[in-house]
Amino acid sequence: MIINGAINGNIFAAGHVELADNAKVTGNVYYRLLEMTVGSEVNGQLIRMSADKDGTLDLNHDVIDETKAFQLEQKANS
Repeated sequence: MIINGAINGNIFAAGHVELADNAKVTGNVYYRLLEMTVGSEVNGQLIRMSADKDGTLDLNHDVIDETKAFQLEQKANS
């Protein structure tokens, strides 16, 4: 699968995914083999999947709890 445009949503690919230089993905990318060129963007998680013997994707993965985001604090100049 070659992506060279904007996608809003998750991508599920059982095979090779190529993100070309104009690819802009807003969502998670579930893949087995991923290729990204300079200029491509992913605003989400990249999640490598394993394949079962029958070729189906195993979608079990750790989920990041975004509600526990960290905060940056700026120090005052003295």
